[in-house]
Amino acid sequence: MAKLEANARISQVGGNWFHFISLSGEPGRLWVESFMDPKYQEPRGEMIRALKILRQREIGRGLELLENIESCLHEMKDVPGSIFLVMERQFYPIKAFYHYLIEDYEGARRLLDRAQDSMAQAIGKRRFLIPMADCALDFGLQRIRIARNLRAWKEMKQLAQAVRDMIAGQRPFLILDDGTSIDYDAMIAFYASLPLSAEDRASIAQYDGNENRQRYFSSMIDSIFVLPGFVIPYP
Repeated sequence: MAKLEANARISQVGGNWFHFISLSGEPGRLWVESFMDPKYQEPRGEMIRALKILRQREIGRGLELLENIESCLHEMKDVPGSIFLVMERQFYPIKAFYHYLIEDYEGARRLLDRAQDSMAQAIGKRRFLIPMADCALDFGLQRIRIARNLRAWKEMKQLAQAVRDMIAGQRPFLILDDGTSIDYDAMIAFYASLPLSAEDRASIAQYDGNENRQRYFSSMIDSIFVLPGFVIPYP
């Protein structure tokens, strides 16, 4: 299976989550060490491969890989709950992309919802996974693209506003099972608690102040509002 570098990511907006999780303390460092075990990295490497193939519009090959990955995930035993949930969070958006390509938009939406639920459950189990909460922005961008393909203009604008509200800190990324809201304030507080280097601070500059956040993400949202029929750069 394809080799995956430790800092590789699937998200469109997420940074090197694992580095910051490791900085959170010994429990976070041990979690990342466990997550990077080769037995977990193999299916993740295949996820990256499947995404690349689907981006090349090789639908049949992509589906075959997705089915193999899903079987592999189902066969995994004795996987810590939070690790398995994060793997689901990474797998479901790629499967959603397949459904997007075959124009099964409802299927794509359901899979994005499942990915977001998996991430919320994972953070509920291990709060040091908070850096991954901004996947909600990523999923929000994909939902906007789906609405655009459906020419559901009112829904598209509503979804775009929901993403802008998350960026402004007026809407949570995720709500955990215990009712806890994970929003920008929670994420900023998490980063503020870490022993960050100057390079670390530069890499998360988009979280520093509402104006910076708005500027960083606005271009992503605005790029989706183009004439129907153009190729959508998903994800």
